[in-house]
Amino acid sequence: MIANESFRRKIIYGVIIAGLLIPLYVISRPAMRQADGELSKGGVLAQMRVENKIAQTNLGDIDPASETMKLATLGMKGIAANLLWERANRYKKDHDWDSLSATLNQITKLQPNFISVWQFQGWNLAYNVSVEFDDYRSRYHWVTRGIDFLREGTRYNPEEPVLFWELGWTFGHKVGKADEYVQYRRLFSEDEDLHNRLREDNLMIDDALGPEGKPDNWLVGREWFRQAEEIVDRGVPIRGRLVGDNDTIKRGKTPLIFHSHPPKWLISFAEAIEEEGYLDERARVAWMKADDAWTDYGNRDIPTTYGFSIRLNNGENLRNQADELREEMLAMMPGAREEILKIKRAQIHPEAIEAMKTPWEERTMEQSSMALMAERSLSIQFDDLLQRAPADNQDEVARMVRHGQRMEATADAIDNYREQVNYLYWKLRCEIEQQQTAINARKYLYAAEEAYEIADLEAMRENYEAAWDEWAKIFDKYPVMMEDTTAEDLVDAIARYRWVLSQFEEDFPPPGFKLTKLLELNDPNFNPNAVQPEQDTEQPEQDTEQPEQDTEQPEQD
Repeated sequence: MIANESFRRKIIYGVIIAGLLIPLYVISRPAMRQADGELSKGGVLAQMRVENKIAQTNLGDIDPASETMKLATLGMKGIAANLLWERANRYKKDHDWDSLSATLNQITKLQPNFISVWQFQGWNLAYNVSVEFDDYRSRYHWVTRGIDFLREGTRYNPEEPVLFWELGWTFGHKVGKADEYVQYRRLFSEDEDLHNRLREDNLMIDDALGPEGKPDNWLVGREWFRQAEEIVDRGVPIRGRLVGDNDTIKRGKTPLIFHSHPPKWLISFAEAIEEEGYLDERARVAWMKADDAWTDYGNRDIPTTYGFSIRLNNGENLRNQADELREEMLAMMPGAREEILKIKRAQIHPEAIEAMKTPWEERTMEQSSMALMAERSLSIQFDDLLQRAPADNQDEVARMVRHGQRMEATADAIDNYREQVNYLYWKLRCEIEQQQTAINARKYLYAAEEAYEIADLEAMRENYEAAWDEWAKIFDKYPVMMEDTTAEDLVDAIARYRWVLSQFEEDFPPPGFKLTKLLELNDPNFNPNAVQPEQDTEQPEQDTEQPEQDTEQPEQD
């Protein structure tokens, strides 16, 4: 009896399971190719995937091996992926790089549209795994493995701008900024296999050639950035960028930063070829292109957290329009200017008044700060005018005030966003570097450094002093440049010039030295009135070994 009851329950359960398979099939059956060649709609889930554009055909390439692996997991794809991630981390700790690569490939088969897989592991191979090797050629090999990993990710996810952005970043930063960047840049320029793989991606690599007619890593990186921009310009949102090891750091990629990198890579290209000695028309053209691209960036509409878009080049125009509107309103209110300024002056502290009367070159730092704050407090605000609006024209004045406040708020937002990318500095830098004076300054400095390598003291002195003359012209015209990174590099060159003078038993600085102000601003140990210390008569030892590599990705601007 008990056996019959058990058999009866099995029959009932079997019927129920069979009955559930029918609606499950209706809901989840895939779209199939019919005899007439047409594709059937498939089940409810298949139709929803098509409607919401999340089917694999909408997302990217269909890999039969990938689809087979998903089916083989019997709905436990997430569990399988977690196990593979743990295995990948173990292989990394054990330095089993071949097994790591195989495991990463399995993860991507299971999760081809999980962007962080491609993003994190591409960075992991290029930045973490590569530095585990001693020979720079082996390191470069793993950098390219990371690049190829990201490239594969773009084929599965052709509408994900962050993957294209990651490729642009890796080509520029990892190849062009690593400690062994000299070797990396050379290896990349000669890497025909990688060049051909990039051509398979339809990348315009033949338009990204350096001075020697070979692909340049900075220009190739810019091409990937441009592809990322094209995707975003089609309306695809920019996703956050994952950086750091073990998912410990997450940082969003704002439109301001995202769009700044294509022109910044042109700037880096111009800097790189000048460092390599291309100090002629090729350098000038490179800076001209960088200047044009940076200006185009400034004319781009950039969404902000304030709820409106800005253009970085519009700041001065908006300030001028606001000032004109303010003057127009003051003309409508005779005597308002004098009344407002009288009240504001009465509220300024006497010490601030005294600071304002002191010539700016004689002010202390505290006086300069007080004078700046006092001058700002004397500015006439739109709210000051609203309070004095004529009774018969209050609505018109209120409208003008709102318009003026919007212009000033937008100009303030532009100033804030400019500071985040150092926009005005790079704009000025591009303009200066195109000039023949700047090219000559760098040419003389490069010649002096070459002479330094062979200890040709006469050539070193002659070229250094010619370089100081050219740099002095630049700093006289653009004093702000005495406080940037270029000036810091010059301090190191001046230290070598000082050593040269010591070999001739001459004091430093020599009579008529034109970069004294530069040293006062950038070298805390420099004192032109101090007694000269005894000079080291030996030439500084040249460092011929590769420095220890940094395994962490440095911060981005």
